[in-house]
Amino acid sequence: MGSMGSLTKRMNTVEEAMKKMNYTYLDLEAKNFRSNLLVHGISKMDDEDVVETTHLFVSETLALDGTEEVHSATRLERPGGRQGTLGKPRPILTTFPYERQRERIID
Repeated sequence: MGSMGSLTKRMNTVEEAMKKMNYTYLDLEAKNFRSNLLVHGISKMDDEDVVETTHLFVSETLALDGTEEVHSATRLERPGGRQGTLGKPRPILTTFPYERQRERIID
């Protein structure tokens, strides 16, 4: 009977450690997304240059210069499959090295 109590105690310890690791993971994931910008509703063209598409959106639609921010992005892509859900274009995911660069565009 003593070994069963010891096993239960160890299992509870492992479960607590897993909860802490999950919270840490979620916290790190949220911090990582702070420098991301998702742009929805831009139609995809054949042979699209995502950098140029994003730059045009920032400069023409948002009426911002944003050249430095767009070209400093560490990742510009349309994540997911070939077509978005229900025929909608997939969003453009832009990842900036610094959260401040993203803030200049969305402010």
